[in-house]
Amino acid sequence: MKEIAEIQYTVDADRLKRLYYARYKVNYEKFSQEIYESRSESEREYKDIFFDDRVISENILKNEKTTFLYDELFAVEKTEDGYLFHITNNSLLFYGFNEFDPKSLEALDEILRPYYEIKLEKPAAVIENFEYTENKIRKIMFKKVFNYRLLLVITAYILLIWSELLYTSSFSKVLCMVIALGISIQYLYSYFIIPKKTLKSMKNGLLRGRVLFYQDRLELINKTKAEISVIKYEEFFKIKEIKYGFLFYIQRYKCFLFEYSEIQGDMENLKKILFNNKESKK
Repeated sequence: MKEIAEIQYTVDADRLKRLYYARYKVNYEKFSQEIYESRSESEREYKDIFFDDRVISENILKNEKTTFLYDELFAVEKTEDGYLFHITNNSLLFYGFNEFDPKSLEALDEILRPYYEIKLEKPAAVIENFEYTENKIRKIMFKKVFNYRLLLVITAYILLIWSELLYTSSFSKVLCMVIALGISIQYLYSYFIIPKKTLKSMKNGLLRGRVLFYQDRLELINKTKAEISVIKYEEFFKIKEIKYGFLFYIQRYKCFLFEYSEIQGDMENLKKILFNNKESKK
């Protein structure tokens, strides 16, 4: 067992932010600070020694050591500014390139290359800046709500015109006018007010994030906190293509809208992936 390098570091908010960015490609400044403040003083100071087959991580204040064999790690990933050791799928260690002297870094990279060159699965398409907006909610509601209510508005005004043409009684005309006005107000309320209220009610949900489309699943990376939701395509109630993009129904009346303009990647390939995994239901 040959020693390659030794580093000593503090797990502070900046280090946590770098770790989360390396993993999620999102800058979690506020969340990183919150996690740092929640850690006890005894979980902040570490010394890690890298060997040719393992890294031994020592909690300095507790005088506790943990050994991680490279070939037993879930994955090793080389990022733009450091290495990510995936202890498990959700447990990570991050080591920045700038923590090593050049000679040690070169030697360590030779040791780790066989591990990080095992390619991690790449997404077929990506949305870097997914965000719920009032307009997006309107588009989701349009087919189910607005079309129906717009039809009622048109019908009400046809009745109003019809009552005028047929010289019906004043009561009938007033009744038709009241109905038309009431339905119009209801339509305007649903179009302008309901999306605003819906957006406010979603403040604790996934409002902003990254979306990764893989061969068999969707990964939603929350931009508010380091949290990933993984949903297999077959688990969705329905996946449907509309003129704006794709509707992913979690339930019959609850869905995500991913617009074409947001998606980066081969759209035709993505369509094949989606509808081979989950047949569209009309």
